Amino acid sequence: MFITSLRFDDDSFLKRTIPKERTDVPITQALLKNESIFKEKVDYRGVPVLSATKYIEQMDWGLAVKIDRSEAFATLEYIGKITIFSLVLLYSSFVVMSILISNSFVSRLAKLSSHTNQIAKGKLAPAVSNMGDDEIGNLGKNISEMGQSIRKYQNEIVQNAKLTAIGEFAAKMAHDLRNPLGVIAGDLGFIKMEDRDVTNEKKQAYERIDRSIARIDAQINDILNFVRDTPLNKRNHMLKPIINDVIDNIIIPDDVTVSILVGDVKIFCDKEKISQVFENIITNSIQAMEERGKITVDARDSKDKTTICFTDTGPGINSRDIGKIFDLMYTTKKKGTGLGLAICKKIVGQHNGEISVKNNPTTFEISLPK
Repeated sequence: MFITSLRFDDDSFLKRTIPKERTDVPITQALLKNESIFKEKVDYRGVPVLSATKYIEQMDWGLAVKIDRSEAFATLEYIGKITIFSLVLLYSSFVVMSILISNSFVSRLAKLSSHTNQIAKGKLAPAVSNMGDDEIGNLGKNISEMGQSIRKYQNEIVQNAKLTAIGEFAAKMAHDLRNPLGVIAGDLGFIKMEDRDVTNEKKQAYERIDRSIARIDAQINDILNFVRDTPLNKRNHMLKPIINDVIDNIIIPDDVTVSILVGDVKIFCDKEKISQVFENIITNSIQAMEERGKITVDARDSKDKTTICFTDTGPGINSRDIGKIFDLMYTTKKKGTGLGLAICKKIVGQHNGEISVKNNPTTFEISLPK
């Protein structure tokens, strides 16, 4: 099965196939691990071609570089006819031109061969450039696109592996931690209720235990929320009440001000999930500002989308981190799970929206389609 478009078949991608018995076709030779240069083969159209083949073992892919024999030798045949009626000088010019053409042809094939060798070794080299506009040039572009696709698939494999590990870990953690955590919380409540002599030191100790229990429970919820893939219940909602409800559910420090500059804007969303995104971003802003500063929530409404902006007066995000903060398991916090913003990105993606961040000042932007 072809995984690229073909020069003479634009609709070949994942559709056009060649029977494995057709060993006279170069791509079949490549899949049979026969790496060679073939002079007497035909392509998928049955047209005679010159070709070179390569087998990429890691992907179990075959690669065939080919050009029509008639096209490859058209110039030579044309010049050959002229030489019959030309002088020795014209014949000499033909020889010189043939050498130049051959060198260009061979050098470009060598460049493609080197690039595919790098891909075969797992090294995703930069895109092939300056290959011309003929079939070899088009092949170079296809190889570059193939390299980009491999890089994308590798990233997806890594992400899926992480998700699998998180799923297994989440199931074990929920079983191993939730029950004893509930016992601790319940017994603590009983102790506090029965304690008739609550000193200031005891009160502070109880509060520290409560915060620790809440932090562990939140981390468990982060993992389980990321693993769960529940369907969306999307409806039109007024944005401002959602943000107000989120603010009411968060403990806002005395030195933090939240300014909501949202008008009569509607968003099409799953209210519970989008509230989780807003709560995560606002909580992150409070932590980034070290519980002192201002958070501004604004919204821009257009014909096809709504953009919600969360801006804080914190120190900003380090330039080496800003491109990675939405990555799974990536965190700059000493006590973070690396899931909060990854969950935000996943939920926004489920809404067919986009989430981004920029500095000066730190601003998270969420765009949701109508």
